Amino acid sequence: MVVRAPGRGRFGPCGVPLPVHFPDPEPVRAPAPPPALDGPDVEAELRARLQAAGLKPQSDYTTGEVARILGSSRETVRQMILRWEPPDIPGRHPAGLFARRLGSHRRIPHAALLDWLARNTAYHRDLA
Repeated sequence: MVVRAPGRGRFGPCGVPLPVHFPDPEPVRAPAPPPALDGPDVEAELRARLQAAGLKPQSDYTTGEVARILGSSRETVRQMILRWEPPDIPGRHPAGLFARRLGSHRRIPHAALLDWLARNTAYHRDLA
């Protein structure tokens, strides 16, 4: 039994207000991800990032150089290196970045950086 108090909304049998039901809002849709980069596009993207960072193409990059290229911190690059798993492992983390160790230093090969850019279009940033 629902009791309606004049001008006060809907109340249940004990005088407790009944919950108000609002219409469901429109679902929020995430924007479509940018298209995946492939061969020549990845090379052009890396060339543009190198130019913006003031670097020349090399066979290997330091973590600091990769951080400048990607617009992130050295710690973020280090964490990406720690996430790297061999390509044959199913469900590997897409943000993993391959690096070689030289003593206590890490060097990221040019090919590994190209591979990372091809897999991670979600991390794409404008260089402007």
